[in-house]
Amino acid sequence: MRDLDGRVALITGAARGIGFALARRAAGRGMKLVLGDLDAAALDAAAATLRGDGAEVVTRAGDVRDPATHAALDALALEAFGGLHLLVQNAGIGAAGSVLGGDMADWHASMDINFYGVLHGLRASVPGMIARGAPGHVLTVASLAGVTVNAGMGPYTVAKHGVVTLTETLRAELKLAGHAERIGASVFCPAWIKTAIATASRDRLDGDGIERAVDPMRDAVSRFVEAAVSDGLDPDAAAATVFEAIAERRLYIFTHAESGPAIHKRAARMIADAPPAEQG
Repeated sequence: MRDLDGRVALITGAARGIGFALARRAAGRGMKLVLGDLDAAALDAAAATLRGDGAEVVTRAGDVRDPATHAALDALALEAFGGLHLLVQNAGIGAAGSVLGGDMADWHASMDINFYGVLHGLRASVPGMIARGAPGHVLTVASLAGVTVNAGMGPYTVAKHGVVTLTETLRAELKLAGHAERIGASVFCPAWIKTAIATASRDRLDGDGIERAVDPMRDAVSRFVEAAVSDGLDPDAAAATVFEAIAERRLYIFTHAESGPAIHKRAARMIADAPPAEQG
């Protein structure tokens, strides 16, 4: 999908960070915007900024853990603009913790938001995209952590691996059903991006009223992530990479050249332990 002018993008987690950068890039390409976020005030501020730049924007605040939130966003896109062409499932949180000592509340929160929040969005909007017959694209936002493994990031890493596999499966099913020529699918796997995900996620998790078990690894990894994202890639530069990849219909979208060795190392371990490929 190369010609975006006049088409419609639906983006979750759009009030700040990568979501807002994607919204701004989409608007710059002439797209109309349907934006969602949990933070209603921040969403209103983001929409005001985009409207000030000339974008057509409608918004609805809601929690991506609730399928009704996604149904309402899809209905809003249909009501305001007649449908949608680019579906971006971006909303997510960071959640550190160890496999054996991590608090189950963090595991549940990460799966509910980072994985099921994406699945709910796909189920709410993709059938309508197919039925309406227009060209379209689905973008899920995972992470480099969705294709690599890091100690102390279990809740986040497992959920993001799920998002990668979910997108691969969606793409395979679109192809099987004969829709892949019209509806593309990509998964965004950025490394460190300069966003407030570390502090915002900690505030959200710690503010849910659940007393966490002591997990020194969670605290250490959280501090490391907060420092890493503060020196990360600008979200707007990451968003530019996304739109190039969508135009090329790439399945996997990466942001940092230095991510290559970690990806290749994991793939090499899998290949080394795999049964020999059939010859001939």
